Amino acid sequence: MSLKRSRSSTLSRLFAQGTVPATTFVADGSCRYEIRSIIENEKEHPHTLRWLSLVPDGSRYVDRCKYYVSYVVIVNSSPRGPIDRYSLANRTLC
Repeated sequence: MSLKRSRSSTLSRLFAQGTVPATTFVADGSCRYEIRSIIENEKEHPHTLRWLSLVPDGSRYVDRCKYYVSYVVIVNSSPRGPIDRYSLANRTLC
């Protein structure tokens, strides 16, 4: 998830920041292998197996429809104040 406090002029950058890693996750098996290695090193974490189930092995097909990218755009907030409202957009990868 990428979070931005800004105007709509930076939305294209926000969308790129979500699209590039999502495309890498789907297309690059070595990336998924590295992600799984990091997760496997956390053997004592109670959710290790659950996290591993979410990241396919580097040699396996990735079903894009099982994943999505979320974008959050904060509006009507002051730099130091609370968030009044936000907009959440989800984009599936398929």
